[in-house]
Amino acid sequence: MVTLAREIEKTKNDLYMALDAYKTLGHKEVYALSSQLDKLIFEYELKVMNRRI
Repeated sequence: MVTLAREIEKTKNDLYMALDAYKTLGHKEVYALSSQLDKLIFEYELKVMNRRI
């Protein structure tokens, strides 16, 4: 889980840098990073929920 949390943090920082550089949500790099971040967060949430069961 720690590794996944670090990957989420890195992707989030990369997304913020891309947003700052391209100034638009429509750029393909921004979209790809946003999608990757969504996937990682979903994976993290699944792991948290599975630990509660």
